[in-house]
Amino acid sequence: LAARADRRQRFGTNWSPKIGAKWAPHEKFMLRASAGEGYRPPSLYELRNPLMYTTTGRTAWPPSEPPFAPCTLEPGMDYCRIEFGTGINPGLRPEYSRQATFGVVLAPSAAFNFSLDHYRIVRRNEYGVADPIAYPGLFPNGLLRDPQGVLYRAELQLANMAESKVCGWELEANYSKPSKSGHFAARLGVSHLDRHLSSSLLKAEWTDIAGYESPKLTLKGNLQWRLEAYKATLNFRHFGRSFAYAAGEICARQNEAAGKCMNPSTTLLDLNLAYSGIEGWTFSLSVNNLTDREPVNYRPGQDGYNIAIDDPYGRYYLFSAAYRY
Repeated sequence: LAARADRRQRFGTNWSPKIGAKWAPHEKFMLRASAGEGYRPPSLYELRNPLMYTTTGRTAWPPSEPPFAPCTLEPGMDYCRIEFGTGINPGLRPEYSRQATFGVVLAPSAAFNFSLDHYRIVRRNEYGVADPIAYPGLFPNGLLRDPQGVLYRAELQLANMAESKVCGWELEANYSKPSKSGHFAARLGVSHLDRHLSSSLLKAEWTDIAGYESPKLTLKGNLQWRLEAYKATLNFRHFGRSFAYAAGEICARQNEAAGKCMNPSTTLLDLNLAYSGIEGWTFSLSVNNLTDREPVNYRPGQDGYNIAIDDPYGRYYLFSAAYRY
């Protein structure tokens, strides 16, 4: 049993309980389960300047009709001319979550072990960008008026506008074996996202976005060899295929004609070689994106790559020398 207490002057005190249990009928076999709650208040950055939008220096031209009117008209046009930027949402509340896991751990030998866990997560009050120009009825607090009631500014604000339900599987395997020719080790982590249901103020019905916003399958791991002062490590990341359009939409016509409705899987390799045979010194050479893989992403508006997955720099080398005293 465990509990965490968070106290913020603005939000008061919140308790997040957690309970876990494990049962090991044999030294090589164990069952485990846990359940708990999570709590995340907004950071100072999220409160003051959400995301990457500017606070000043932009202009918007919404139509000069309710709910925007009355406003200052653009000369010669039936549009309002107002400031447009970001602002503080005094009503922003913390995010909350509940999670549960159940899994098994096996250790067939001293050199090898692996675990398999199933997880379920429910999140409430998720943050999103509230656009009062696109959705004035949902976010009227983002429309600012002077004492005479004339609209002069619209502000993008972070708001509690979504919730989600996520479930999936995670597998982790480890191997470590010393020998006369060196110490060999391997690690593999596999994550499969079964479902990611999302609902928001903008789209109330539940939508499964698994495989759209991110791949369902992710593999990460490394292979390592060590012998005295020498060490070599090969890191790898693999991301499965994903849809090249948003959940609930259809593939763009030009993409469908070209057979580009799915983004291909991505595998990235990084190599590191290190030598520490001189007292106090460690020399290393890293080769990132070893195969020089170029990003491929067919989704419109992504500029040809996914910033969370792809490496837009290509292969590059890094040599370092470190001395400890």
